[in-house]
Amino acid sequence: MKDIYVFVGLGNPGERYRDTHHNMGYMAIDHYAQSHGVNFSKAECDADVAYIISGDKKIILAKPTTFMNNSGQSVAKFVKKYKVPLDHLVIIYDDIDIECGTLRMRKAGSAGTHNGMRSIVECLGDTAFPRIRIGTGYDRSYDLVDFVLSPLNDLERAVIAKNKIFERVTSALDKFVANGGDIEKIIL
Repeated sequence: MKDIYVFVGLGNPGERYRDTHHNMGYMAIDHYAQSHGVNFSKAECDADVAYIISGDKKIILAKPTTFMNNSGQSVAKFVKKYKVPLDHLVIIYDDIDIECGTLRMRKAGSAGTHNGMRSIVECLGDTAFPRIRIGTGYDRSYDLVDFVLSPLNDLERAVIAKNKIFERVTSALDKFVANGGDIEKIIL
C-alpha cells in the first residue's frame, strides 16, 4: 500500500479569479505540479486533480472547484476516500495577515479569518493538519472582499518573484514528503 499525501491549493475556479490574491494556493499548487511534470487533467472529489507516484508514495494535488468558502467539502471527501491521516494533508492558501512575499508553515491551528480554512476546519472537525500560508498583506483602502478578489499588482508580483515564493512552497512540499510528513524539519 502506498503512503498517501494530499496537497490542496485553495482558490476560486474560473478565469475571473485566476490571478487574484485569493488564488495564491492555486498558483502555488500549479507551480508544484509543473515542477513535477504533471497536469490537472482529472476531476475527483469536487476538485481538479493531478497525481504523482514516487516509489511507495502517492501524492494527490487538488484545487477544489467548490469556490473558496466551501473548500472543506472537497477536502473532507479526499480525506474520507483515501483515509488520509491529517498529518499527511497540507493546505496552501493566501493570508492577508502576513506581509506580501512571506511564508508561514504550521503543524496545526485555527482557521483565523480565512473562510476557506473555516470551511475545512468545520468539515473535518479538526485543526490538526499542516498548512502553508502565503502572505498577501492587505491594502486597507479596499473592502476586504474586493481586495482578496482583486488581481495581484505589478509590485506584488515582483515581491513574490524576488522572494521565490512558489519555488519555496515546492521545496517545502518535497521536503515534507521526504521527511514522511514531519513538518518540524522544514525550514521555509
